[in-house]
Amino acid sequence: MSLFPATDWSGTCGFRMFPTDGFASGPSAARLTPVAGGAALALDYTWVHPEQGERAGHLVIGRPDDAGRVTASLTDDFHQAPEIRVLEGVAEAGSAGEAAPISTDPISTHPISGEGVAVSMEYSGWGWTVAVRLQNGTLAMVMQNVVPEGVEGAEPGPYDVMRAAWTRTDG
Repeated sequence: MSLFPATDWSGTCGFRMFPTDGFASGPSAARLTPVAGGAALALDYTWVHPEQGERAGHLVIGRPDDAGRVTASLTDDFHQAPEIRVLEGVAEAGSAGEAAPISTDPISTHPISGEGVAVSMEYSGWGWTVAVRLQNGTLAMVMQNVVPEGVEGAEPGPYDVMRAAWTRTDG
């Protein structure tokens, strides 16, 4: 149960497995919920895999600490299943966070609003980055796979795996 109302969003999500693939786009929905008294935001989302159908994920994004660092947790029934992964990063504006009072809208005061938040993790030499931004009425999420050096047939570095954009549907 949240002290603040959730917001509902709908839009599209593009997905590709490899950087040489085109994006397969499909309908997508999201719900953004302030949790723990506004200390974090939970982003629940669905998207459509071109061969496997509807998939779902859950991302919890904390507020920046005094040094501007942000911690998040991610589980997605396609990308990271079955583990819950911990990602770390910074608010894109690079500013340290301040605890929002209960009377303040925890979404508009969270660093996803404006410049956004990018968090990353590494596993077996590969990287994974998730960026979330709420700007001009659009909630967007981009997930990137980061290919390490030495993978045969692949350019090292990041490439977009998912690109989602949603607009608010509940007012």
